[in-house]
Amino acid sequence: MPDGFKTNGREFREQLEASKAALAQEALLWHKKICFLLLTGVIYKTPVDTGRARGNWQSSIGQPLASQSPILDKTGNIAFAAGAAVLAQLRPFQTFWLSNNLPYIERLEDGWSKRQAPNGFVGLTLAHIRTIL
Repeated sequence: MPDGFKTNGREFREQLEASKAALAQEALLWHKKICFLLLTGVIYKTPVDTGRARGNWQSSIGQPLASQSPILDKTGNIAFAAGAAVLAQLRPFQTFWLSNNLPYIERLEDGWSKRQAPNGFVGLTLAHIRTIL
């Protein structure tokens, strides 16, 4: 086998690996942007009375959290900051989860809060993200 072929093959493999790494980083950037939009929309559109519903938005990587949070967060800033901190740890091809385990969160999404979120907030946020993509 000619010596130049080995060099070219090695160079090709190195270029391929570099392209693969660059693609993974580009995908991660898009993934983080989408998750950021999800965090922002869902948390800040969640209806607020005591702040319990907003305070129960919990972010995780790999699997959803099954617990409830005792945090009352009327502004949503605590839940958002916690979610942004988790999002900063996201690596290529990992799954980001945003969960809320309050027993009444689905009722809120279904329009239970007629004054603040008659059309929900999760579905509206997902529809908004789809228009951006």
